[in-house]
Amino acid sequence: MTTMPAGGPGVNDELQRSRPAAPARPPRDRRGGATALEFGVLVLPFILVMMFILDVAMMSLADSMLDRALHQVAREIKTGQAATKTASQFKTELCTATLGLFSCASNIYLNVQVVNSFSSVSFFNPINTDGTMKSSFNFAVGTAGDYMLVQGFLKWKSPAAALAYYKGMLSDGSVVLSSAVLFRNEPYK
Repeated sequence: MTTMPAGGPGVNDELQRSRPAAPARPPRDRRGGATALEFGVLVLPFILVMMFILDVAMMSLADSMLDRALHQVAREIKTGQAATKTASQFKTELCTATLGLFSCASNIYLNVQVVNSFSSVSFFNPINTDGTMKSSFNFAVGTAGDYMLVQGFLKWKSPAAALAYYKGMLSDGSVVLSSAVLFRNEPYK
């Protein structure tokens, strides 16, 4: 059996309608700082990967510029235009052809040598056993009809390469980028 409220039916209904309804509370979310924590955990690896990608891209660009510049100045040897030039003049032209992308004065090395034939080519290794760059390089432009090997080396300081050890790394943590051109001099005489 139900009991009637004092004052009859509908008296309390009016009181309940006149009070504003309490706002609905969202369920308690205990993940308030989870998003910030997840961002903090993921942002560092993301930034490191992006820096690594940019570093490898810059290294690839430098290697391409070295290759393009070396091909451009090796043409002078092939056509006989470099017969009277010194190694420092040739290196200056190589630096000019790189469009100033990197420091040439102390980071570019050049090796120009005459080889007997295409089948007997031996590439010059610019790294000493102690992990430093060699101090003496060949510079012989040859004569008409000679087989020539022109090698350019760029000492490149790379944070990404410092993380990995490989054979081309120098003792100071830099790497050696290289380019080579093998050709036969034109009969320019």
